[in-house]
Amino acid sequence: MSFKDKKDKKFLSSSDLGVSEEELNELLRRINALKKIKDCLEYLYEDIIQVQALGFSFKCSLSTSEYIHANNYACSCLNLGLSCRNVLDNDAKDWISNAIICFDTLIVHYISSVRKEVIYSQTGKLKERDSYFHLESKGGNLATIGSCFNAVYQFRSQLAHPRYKNNTNGFRTIIPTSNKVKKQALQGSIQLLKRGLKLLLNEYKSSYPNC
Repeated sequence: MSFKDKKDKKFLSSSDLGVSEEELNELLRRINALKKIKDCLEYLYEDIIQVQALGFSFKCSLSTSEYIHANNYACSCLNLGLSCRNVLDNDAKDWISNAIICFDTLIVHYISSVRKEVIYSQTGKLKERDSYFHLESKGGNLATIGSCFNAVYQFRSQLAHPRYKNNTNGFRTIIPTSNKVKKQALQGSIQLLKRGLKLLLNEYKSSYPNC
């Protein structure tokens, strides 16, 4: 596989190697579309909560390193589908995982930099869900945000950790995750993110009125 623009390679994964000409053309179409999107974070946010414009700039509120980190994972989501509602069932786990890391950046910034609160570990080790539990303990809209993200995390875990069963001979085998389960996890995650991110956006707008 060759590219006129070597930068195009950054949008492809190892699984994209050796594809057919038709598949390659689709990949390049996707790449060209992605290259036109400079702010993946805002684009993804708008797509999930289904608005034409956020009316807010995360570049203005986050540090440069935070924005780059969140934006990179948002771009990874867009690489799987320019609209979250068009993501393939088989890409559900990767999309949800990238979305969690992307928006975790916003949640941690809000708790630590805006509210100036310490996120305590629930287990003695730093975990992703610590920030969700922290928000849940605050009640109100913050608790709703935390609950939504906790539920999305559960969907991701459902897809990331295979189930097993013992056959009649006592040997363990993996139970394949059905496309129905993947679709339900993806659709459920999108609805939860839509609800949580709408509330989170309101908190950011209140905290950064000039952004």
